[in-house]
Amino acid sequence: MTNENDNNARPRNWFGALKWEGMRAKDRANEKRANSYAFAWVGLLVAANFLRQLDIVPELAALGLVLASTIPGALFVKAYLKMLREADEMLRQMQYEALAVGFGAGALCGLTALFLFPPGPIWGFSTLIPMVIGFCVRVILAGRKIAQESSANEESDGAGK
Repeated sequence: MTNENDNNARPRNWFGALKWEGMRAKDRANEKRANSYAFAWVGLLVAANFLRQLDIVPELAALGLVLASTIPGALFVKAYLKMLREADEMLRQMQYEALAVGFGAGALCGLTALFLFPPGPIWGFSTLIPMVIGFCVRVILAGRKIAQESSANEESDGAGK
């Protein structure tokens, strides 16, 4: 028997929903692949910035590391699109809502910083940090909502028997 029916297994709590419980095996694999590329991308960017700040390597080598980080970045985008295309309707809806909240938070905070602060590095952080936080909070809240709905469904199914 295939694992296509394991999406009927609902998470028992909201943290379980975030640990890929109740997801199809294909969705778990796609999400883990996208997350791996995202961590590699960010890790290379952080390493390049760290090496650049400490003057451990020549500036050209640090810039080369930044350019090399575009490879896992592009692979992340490709893996994320694949994940969205192959996801079930609920997971796709969660991701779309999280993207909308993240984009909205980033645009709101970034445009506000554009008019409040002089040009500088604060603009990038004032856009990126709210975007990431908004996305993550929305995914957590969606996982919590799914767990609550599934436990409410289990209670109502048990009461009718």
